[in-house]
Amino acid sequence: MSIRRRRSAAPVPTEDAVQSGVIEYLELLGWYVCHVPAGGKDPAHVGRMERQGYIAGFPDLYCEPPDPARPPILIECKRPGGKPSRDQRLCHVELRERGREVWVIDDPAQLWEEHGVWPTPEAASALRERLGLVLPGEMCT
Repeated sequence: MSIRRRRSAAPVPTEDAVQSGVIEYLELLGWYVCHVPAGGKDPAHVGRMERQGYIAGFPDLYCEPPDPARPPILIECKRPGGKPSRDQRLCHVELRERGREVWVIDDPAQLWEEHGVWPTPEAASALRERLGLVLPGEMCT
């Protein structure tokens, strides 16, 4: 009789892990990245934050590219497969109507696969060392 072990599925990255990967990737490329805190669940805290300018659904990250001619990007980070909430969708629509670029990211690879944020050769080397990333075109066949 043989014993078969169940293979556990790989753990799904949390939203925090996705956000950390996005921040580290962009900062290695020379972007200025700022996290915008969320309001939380406590009504008193949310009320205080709203009086100080908090907007429900505002994206997680404000990101300025190293090229000053390129406008800032706002990024909403999600766990893989996660979707923006109603407040987030409404806020993103308003921001886009105001001419802002809003990206919803659930995998840091989307930065280059969907948005064309490619590293310089120097940054690619750092990404390989620090994050263990293999970028397209570097994969072994």
